Amino acid sequence: MKNSTKLKIWGFCQLTLAIILLILGGTVFRDKSWDDFVWKPNFALFVPGLFLAILSLAFIVSGFNPQIVKFGSKLKSEVIDYAGKDIKEAISKSADTVIPAITPSIKAAVSELNSDKKPSKNNSKREQLIEAKKLFDDHLISEDEYKGMRKSILGIKD
Repeated sequence: MKNSTKLKIWGFCQLTLAIILLILGGTVFRDKSWDDFVWKPNFALFVPGLFLAILSLAFIVSGFNPQIVKFGSKLKSEVIDYAGKDIKEAISKSADTVIPAITPSIKAAVSELNSDKKPSKNNSKREQLIEAKKLFDDHLISEDEYKGMRKSILGIKD
């Protein structure tokens, strides 16, 4: 038998005994000499009944602890499911806000990388002309393309 089941049984047995003591102390064995003024229970039965009732509630709650935890976790998952749409919307809004701010810096980085592939402006015209001649000699560009590159490097306009 599971410990939680034992706690429940123990708690309900105590609660039953407590209720019996409370009834007996409050009705059957009460002090009847005070009937005209106030209700006066038999404290020898009533006080232990109250103590057992309070103690039994602790045992009962401890016995139901696994079910309480399971219920709590279901409740949390329902809250997360319910709030999931709001969370996704908030994330997408923040992404819509952040991405445009980042995009210019990404564009600048890409253009910088692309400019590294192109011959830099620091290269001398001589180096650029040598590179163009190599491309022509390796038959990678035609003679017309070579002449066009040569003119653009030297800044000659037709």
